[in-house]
Amino acid sequence: LKSMGFVDKLLVITPLSTVDAVWVRDSQNATPHLTIGTLLGSKVKRTKVIVEDRHDILVINHDGCKVVERPLIDWCKSHEVMTVVDEATAIAKYDTQRSKTIQHIFGASKRRYVMTATPVVQSLLKAHGLLVAIGNNTDFPRAFTHFKQEYFVPEGLQRWVPKMSSFGKIQAMMSPAIRLNTPDLIDLPENVVMHRWPEMTP
Repeated sequence: LKSMGFVDKLLVITPLSTVDAVWVRDSQNATPHLTIGTLLGSKVKRTKVIVEDRHDILVINHDGCKVVERPLIDWCKSHEVMTVVDEATAIAKYDTQRSKTIQHIFGASKRRYVMTATPVVQSLLKAHGLLVAIGNNTDFPRAFTHFKQEYFVPEGLQRWVPKMSSFGKIQAMMSPAIRLNTPDLIDLPENVVMHRWPEMTP
């Protein structure tokens, strides 16, 4: 996308444990021609990296976004930024401070994507928070109560189950930011079965 002129910067929001171990390491291997900076440590240190604006890619942890929310939003507005949220179930509950902060950053970004192997954990109701964050469908009901009443039916006092037509509709609203189709997934190698017979002590 950068080479085609669609974006000029990338912001990655990811769990703290994967900032260096995954994103920095893999970016250096896959795109050695791009510079990458991490937004970790104190507010002053994080802000300095943003203001200096010397990197093509910035990586920050989910909860670190609130610390430098304003500088990040200003940085996004001053560039053509693609923002990617890794392990996006962290923002599945749309009314948390973490989710609201990332929604604000998304709003200042030209392109936004979320990454998760489990977009709807436990219940399809959890899709609401991701749909609010993605924000690529103007017909989507942002109010949780409206969303629940439109796509679900009550089953008993506490349980809500999806209407028969809801699966396809919600999947369509998530696309293309979230792809749920099996052909889009990476093929995995065949399972290897190994039998081991350990010796038991007398």
